Amino acid sequence: MMRGLLIREGILTKEECIVVKEWILKHETKVSSTRPIHTHSGTVFNPLDLNVAKIYGYDCTVVSDILVPKLRKLCKELELKFPVSVQCWGNTFKKGEGIKEHQHSYGGTDVFMCANIFISGPKDIGVWYKDKETDQLEKIIGEPGDMTLFFEDHRHWVDTNETDEVRISLAFNIWPGGEIGSDGQLGAPSSVAHVLIEDTDPVK
Repeated sequence: MMRGLLIREGILTKEECIVVKEWILKHETKVSSTRPIHTHSGTVFNPLDLNVAKIYGYDCTVVSDILVPKLRKLCKELELKFPVSVQCWGNTFKKGEGIKEHQHSYGGTDVFMCANIFISGPKDIGVWYKDKETDQLEKIIGEPGDMTLFFEDHRHWVDTNETDEVRISLAFNIWPGGEIGSDGQLGAPSSVAHVLIEDTDPVK
């Protein structure tokens, strides 16, 4: 395993992945039309806001009810400082789509964690990661529900989906201490609101 990568297998169950997948596909068009489309390295993806206002006409409670307890437990295990701010968005890669090599922070001083959870679709596409010091490459192929964690300056990308099946994943920026720095805004859609996770509720 490449340094700086951490795998959490099965952070979501297969049943939970189906719920998330169905929610994303159901609301994808509406999310895209009501929120600014963000283009990253020439690739368009659809931000799916976990803290979205009701005025946009959709409710993401079913997704946040699944994710927030999981993230709270993860933050406890990693001994992150609470409260923790989490930005989250969904990636839907249809045939001919992928995302080019990028990182979630560029030249700033902010240090935060990033993650992605594979939800559904052709898993063999995987996610490529590059060690910034050695240029070592590693392709992570996970099962639905698996999470990969990495730091904000870790470069990564997803190859083009050549199949007719949509590849769906969730991406995260995780900010210990609750304050979102300016650097992270370069790596996530500026429209993506954050969820503030407190250390007050019991871990499920």
